[in-house]
Amino acid sequence: MRFLMSDSGQPSAPEKMTKKERKKLALSLALKKVCTRWPELWPGWKKREFRPVAPGVSQLMHDQLKADPDPDLTHNEIARVMFYVTGRLSYLEQIKSGAYRYGLDGQPVQEVTAEDEKYSRLRIKEILQRIKASAARKAAEQDSSEGTNSP
Repeated sequence: MRFLMSDSGQPSAPEKMTKKERKKLALSLALKKVCTRWPELWPGWKKREFRPVAPGVSQLMHDQLKADPDPDLTHNEIARVMFYVTGRLSYLEQIKSGAYRYGLDGQPVQEVTAEDEKYSRLRIKEILQRIKASAARKAAEQDSSEGTNSP
């Protein structure tokens, strides 16, 4: 994650960041909090390596946070991190029959089913279609803006 730097070389204050940059920073901080609280789940999180999680892991996180509150971690942050992680292409590509899903303790809990794999392939296809459509829109916008600037 890159931060805007002020003239002094320090990261800019959040109010000087764009909305997108603030959201990215908040997500990065939330990810660090979640992975600090449950380090065994995703030991490679700093390299953005996330193992498939077992069903119910998110609820376990919420239950543990409720039982043992952390003033620096919120339920909303857990939800945002889980949405981010489980929606990544690199995560979805690991959901293959026979692969393992992991619990909060970092231990394999169950195998990925054929149905899980089928759903994952569908999600990958949807994401790739969105990426392709977004690239086409950007190319069209660039073409149209270049056309209006010509003499």
